[in-house]
Amino acid sequence: MVLEIEAGNEAAHLLDRCENVANISAWMLAAARQSEWAEVERLTGAAGLIINEVRILSISLTLTAEERKRKLACMQRILANDAKIRQLSEPWLERVTRWLPGSGNGTADGPFEGMLR
Repeated sequence: MVLEIEAGNEAAHLLDRCENVANISAWMLAAARQSEWAEVERLTGAAGLIINEVRILSISLTLTAEERKRKLACMQRILANDAKIRQLSEPWLERVTRWLPGSGNGTADGPFEGMLR
């Protein structure tokens, strides 16, 4: 993959691409909330292409503290959206984890009580 970026604008391009992925993840969440799973899948593919570009750009690029902060904010948005999408796409997972010890309720009640001790 050959990326043509104007010299000196590599960090700006990288951050723009990170913002693009964060925006796509928000669109994915909106589609998931409407149970439009084909659209979620399509957007996942689009995000994957941009993520590969971000990986390539990140290899040799050193960001300033402010740029790292902006990139981190994008990543946090992406991860938050991903978690919400996962809850919508796999609601059974949340129900199962409530049965497991250490799930936040402080007990191991339920059918699995004692299995993990």
